[in-house]
Amino acid sequence: MRYGIWDVSCPDGACKTALEEGGLSHLTSLALSARGFDGAAQAREFLSHDESRLHDPYLLRDMDKAVKRIKTAIEKGEKIAIYGDYDVDGITATCLMTDYLRAMGAQVIFYIPERVSEGYGLNPSAVESLVSDGVTLIITVDCGVTAIEEVNFAAWLGADVIITDHHECKAELPAAVAVIDPRRPDCEYPFDGLAGVGVAFKLCCALGGLESARYLAQMAAVGTIADVMPMTDENRAIVHMGLRQLEKEPRMGFRQILTEAGLAGKTLSTMDIGFSVAPKINATGRMSSAETAVRLLLTEDETLARRLVGQLGELNINRQTIESEIYFSAKEKLAQQPPKGVIVLSDDGWHQGVVGIVASRLAEEYRCRAFLISMSGDYGKASCRGWGSQSLIAAMEYASDALESFGGHEMAAGFTIRREKIEQFRDLMEKYAALEEQGLSENSLHADCVVEPADLTLPDVQSLFQLEPCGVSNPYPTFVMEDVVIDKVSEVGGGRHLKFTFAKNDKTIDAIFFSANREQLRCRRGDLADVAFSPRVNEFRGSRTVQMHIVDVRPAKRLIDALDRAAAGEEIPRAEAGELLPDRGDMTVIWRRLQSGHCSFWLSGRTLACLEAFRQGGLVTVERRCGEIRAEIIPGCGKADLEKTDIIINLRRCAQ
Repeated sequence: MRYGIWDVSCPDGACKTALEEGGLSHLTSLALSARGFDGAAQAREFLSHDESRLHDPYLLRDMDKAVKRIKTAIEKGEKIAIYGDYDVDGITATCLMTDYLRAMGAQVIFYIPERVSEGYGLNPSAVESLVSDGVTLIITVDCGVTAIEEVNFAAWLGADVIITDHHECKAELPAAVAVIDPRRPDCEYPFDGLAGVGVAFKLCCALGGLESARYLAQMAAVGTIADVMPMTDENRAIVHMGLRQLEKEPRMGFRQILTEAGLAGKTLSTMDIGFSVAPKINATGRMSSAETAVRLLLTEDETLARRLVGQLGELNINRQTIESEIYFSAKEKLAQQPPKGVIVLSDDGWHQGVVGIVASRLAEEYRCRAFLISMSGDYGKASCRGWGSQSLIAAMEYASDALESFGGHEMAAGFTIRREKIEQFRDLMEKYAALEEQGLSENSLHADCVVEPADLTLPDVQSLFQLEPCGVSNPYPTFVMEDVVIDKVSEVGGGRHLKFTFAKNDKTIDAIFFSANREQLRCRRGDLADVAFSPRVNEFRGSRTVQMHIVDVRPAKRLIDALDRAAAGEEIPRAEAGELLPDRGDMTVIWRRLQSGHCSFWLSGRTLACLEAFRQGGLVTVERRCGEIRAEIIPGCGKADLEKTDIIINLRRCAQ
């Protein structure tokens, strides 16, 4: 189990009926009624993605100042530099701004710092280089809102700076010509969930109107999805507009990526972009210079685009190899030093551009914050990922005395630290985790409702597209199916993923569990389980079938609850007692595992019954936690007649 608590909502029957009568499908109505929508009008208002949702860009503070300065620069033929970031949001924002200003007749160059040698955001060396090259106006995208010294330095050199950003602001803002950020405390813009590329898109709309910038919505959509921005308010309009462009008239670079991924000409979802398009663009900024991706997204040369997509593919494969090496290196460190509510690891050999992906995997696997630090000399640069509702920013503020600098979002951030401060930082993070009192059992999975196999018809699953674009604040539905039998389970993708076949009510359903392995789950064929999942349509060789994308799997709660009652001496139904009652073979298998040093077990009914019998017999100590059970043989324990333990006696009685 990845989550200690499954918080499963219950749809209101009358609301579900009202939604269906309003034209929404059965499965969509189940999800929305579970989320509190009581009528089709309310649901359609929330899900609407038409252009009326777009706000006036001039509501963003300093937008008028930025537009005035840019138009002056174009009229005077000044050289403008677009200064971006090396992630997908920053790359798409750089391309969007560069393309639009060039179309306006501006003299524009772009600059994205190299991740390892320069790091995030404006830096004095780059500013000096740009000014010496004749740049008199620097426009930042997806960065700059904390660059006080760098903006002052640019002014001293004779260059103006316009900042467009979406990150959290500090008490003091840079003395730029304009600071456009919907998160500014003094900004009254009605929506603060724009991505960096979304802010850049709004600047283009302010410069020439929506019609002149409309063609760039596809870049804004990709950056917004990749940066995991909320899919509410005007982001729905921007992303919807962009996805339709990517389907019908993608830019050459996107066309080549979509073709290679087998998505060209198909109806696209946010998941398609997040899993098939964004990683290719992201690889260049992680592994080398982001310039390759920028050139790809700006070119209209088909031959060049194909060659650049090939380069991105090679970089992505290399990234995956390095990611695996770092992951296993981190796992070895964790085996020697298990996390105490938080993961803080460092290494001189870790690639700075890849540690963030590994941090994300570890945060999910261990259900806690993960801080992975790539060391170089006396300093290290960390990529951090959050878990559940745990805030990274609040945690780093608590430990700010140990850090040189830090910044980012609540769930993804970074910092710089001196080597000798790492142990201090780890101690502070462990104390902070203890203060929060957020153990594993408090991490909750929020699911929409319980469904049965009959609910998962192909038309109904296809109809969930009505909810798109999905993402933060409008997640793709997560359902729960209870009491499924694990018919098949196997590792795929080199052991990185698990493939299942579940059976219930004479139906079988295929499922995939990404970033999970047998070591973590320890389940086996024949086990009874509950599964939390998102239903998807899987297309293979022209055949379209329903497939579960698993979010979590747990032992069947019905059986675990029944065994707890039986252990307390209560009466339970005959069928459940029969499923729980272990035989001598079950006892032997579990005992041999304990003798061989295994102490963690999948919390299945019969396994738990065996261990409870061992515990009552004075043979083992048992601790149950978050979907698994840990048991250890008591040193020097003797023998016990397990048939005379209370749990076995009661199970036999109830099973008769």
